[in-house]
Amino acid sequence: MDEIIFVVEEAPEGGFIARALGHACFTEAVTWAELPVAAREAVACHFDDVETPRVIRLTTQHGGEHHVTIPLHRPLRIGTVAGILKEVADHLGIDRDALERQLF
Repeated sequence: MDEIIFVVEEAPEGGFIARALGHACFTEAVTWAELPVAAREAVACHFDDVETPRVIRLTTQHGGEHHVTIPLHRPLRIGTVAGILKEVADHLGIDRDALERQLF
């Protein structure tokens, strides 16, 4: 499998829920910025090494339609991580430093 797509929605109790299309795989996170890590962990738990997709795509209507693509190779290259952080920060309308403070 090349890609798994998660649809992200706001949870009624706060935070976000991400459900994989076509698979019984889901995760949740308190903030949108935490979802990439949570999705990677969910995929690692759900699939064995042979079936693991190469890419996760998070898609949401929160704050307007937005898609984030996360490669599953390890380790992630620093430029890939920087690109994901910039993409999420831009979508949220905050600067990357503020996003990093939320995450770390």
